[in-house]
Amino acid sequence: MADLTYLQLVAEIIKRLNRPDFDGIARDVSADRIDYYKKECFYGGQATDTSITTVAGTRFYNYPSGFEQVNQIQLLNGSVWLPLTQKPYWYINNIDLLQTPVQSLPAYWAPYGSQFRLFPTPNAAHSIKLTMDLPPGPPADDATNFWTTAAQSLVINGTCAEIADVYLQLEPNKYRPLEERELISLGSKSIRLRGGIQTRPYL
Repeated sequence: MADLTYLQLVAEIIKRLNRPDFDGIARDVSADRIDYYKKECFYGGQATDTSITTVAGTRFYNYPSGFEQVNQIQLLNGSVWLPLTQKPYWYINNIDLLQTPVQSLPAYWAPYGSQFRLFPTPNAAHSIKLTMDLPPGPPADDATNFWTTAAQSLVINGTCAEIADVYLQLEPNKYRPLEERELISLGSKSIRLRGGIQTRPYL
């Protein structure tokens, strides 16, 4: 299928269900399904963010809004981006024991809720680069993005499946197996593009 705008994608959902009166429902449910699929961290959501600058004496920093998974954190030291090593929070908590924390060039980071913690605590201002999964939401009606191009079959079939279950109560639901097929396909492609399944030694 050719790339679709979001308006065309909604129209395709209505066409497959043969329910021209479901425009509003198709919009609401497709947006909800996209929000759900964002948690799968497909390849279309990879992004970098350099909006964070460390502050001397500050060890906790907020993640950018909308992220699903942080894959790497780097720190700019002069003209070189230094990769920081991810550790479990308890590991950093156990080695950062002084009430007045040691301040130096950070070497480690750990996730902590909606924040990440650096160790040692920064002693100066440094730019931070986060490589993360930051998937987009639904585009404007006349625009396209990952959800209306590479993932359009997933969104169409998933939205049809959800409407068939919740609103139409269709049995059997012929769209659910199609949604599952697309989930597997996009998941497999995401794994391949990221270099295969990788284990993290700190887990």
